Formats: sequence, structure tokens, C-alpha cells
Amino acid sequence: NLTEEKTEDIRRLIANIDSATKSDDYKKESLIKKLIECIFLTVPSKEDEGTINADDTSLRVVKRYIELHFRESPTLNDVAKVAGKSPEYFRKYFYNKERIYYIDYLNMQKIKCAEFLLSESEKAITDVCFDSGFASFSNFLRVFKKETGMTPRQYALSVSFPDKFAKKT
Repeated sequence: NLTEEKTEDIRRLIANIDSATKSDDYKKESLIKKLIECIFLTVPSKEDEGTINADDTSLRVVKRYIELHFRESPTLNDVAKVAGKSPEYFRKYFYNKERIYYIDYLNMQKIKCAEFLLSESEKAITDVCFDSGFASFSNFLRVFKKETGMTPRQYALSVSFPDKFAKKT
């Protein structure tokens, strides 16, 4: 039993899979796999039924929402509405449960996307910045370095030439 919102998310993901299958991008298989993962994240599992309280369910829904919409940079107010909570309550609840501030969690999702794009495509770093949801290149550079310990260029090179960046023992 899916809500209308989840059903619409799944329809959107399937449409993205359909368009990816028609592209000539040599990395389309990786993209399709990621989109299929998003579908599985959207559909609740049988094990989850009856074992999670309402607040935890709200948190799971919000995390899925963020995974699907991180490129749009949803605000704390946006995700609190998705959870059906006040922004202040949700901010505290999210931190207490995840041990990370909402904005840092959002940025982590964007960085995961950027890492994927840097390792699986030949996009320019500025394109990766904006395709992963960052509004400014300087913020992208700062957050990427903070999260990975490398600049995006260093990361791309380490993925392309792992032997050159392996730690000497």
C-alpha cells in the first residue's frame, strides 16, 4: 500500500530509468542501478511494518525524500513539512536520531552524488557541482574538501589513477 506521493516518486524514477536506457552514455548502467536502488528505498519492506514508531517512520520518509530531492536543496522547513512536524521539533529530533545536523546530512547526499559523477562520468567539475545540487562553486569546493579531505580534482584523479594515489607502505 503506497501513498500517492510514493507512487508518484516511483513513476518519476521509472521514467528516469526509461530515458536512461535510451541514452548513449557509456555509464548508463550505473545510473540505472542507482535509480533502481531509489525505487527500493521508496517502497517499505515487510520487516518495517509494525516495528517502527511514527517518529521513526517520519524520519525514514524524510531521508528517502532527501535522497530523491537533494539536488533541489530542500530547506529544513520543507522536510519538517514532509515529516508533519514543526521545523524546530524536527531539527532537534533529526540531530538526536542521526547525530548530524540536517544541512550536513543534505550536503553529504550531494557529495555522494558528486563522488559518483566524478568517478563514473567525464563531466567537468563545474558541471558536477551544479548537477549534484550545489548553488555555488565555492561552497561545493569547501564542502567537498571538508567531507572527503580532497579537492574534487584530486578525487577525480585518485579514482582515475588509483595506483598513483595509493598510500606508500
